[in-house]
Amino acid sequence: WGGWAFDVESIDSKNHLVKLSRGGFQEARGGAINKNYFYVENVIEELDDDGEFYFDAVNHVLYVYSTNNPQQSVFEAPQLETLVSFRGSVENPVKHITFDGIIFRHSIPTFMSSYEPPPSGDWAIHRGGMIFCDGAENVTISHCILEIGRAVQ
Repeated sequence: WGGWAFDVESIDSKNHLVKLSRGGFQEARGGAINKNYFYVENVIEELDDDGEFYFDAVNHVLYVYSTNNPQQSVFEAPQLETLVSFRGSVENPVKHITFDGIIFRHSIPTFMSSYEPPPSGDWAIHRGGMIFCDGAENVTISHCILEIGRAVQ
């Protein structure tokens, strides 16, 4: 139920090698990468399905593959990891918060953010998300829609 993500450091096309760098911390166990099941993102040569994209960080150009008319398309680029945050303490908690019937959309992905293992278990968590509550009591989220990105922590 878990997975790892890595940054690609380099690609050696001649020898068919991909060198990975930062990443692999999304679970506490660690282990070997499954050589049969993996996927890559942000490879311009692989754009072949609606909604796929490539960002050229050097030239600051975004390429989006789409069969739709660009004049009739909507493009949304998330900028925030956390849309709503409450921070209290044991002595002074944030209390009695209710969200009812709200749509929360488009927070940025956190799979390459810092993760930490809990005191026990073979998994790890990122302390963040679309809605982040720390030192809070009696928080209710009902009849809401949370789309794309990490939802609630």
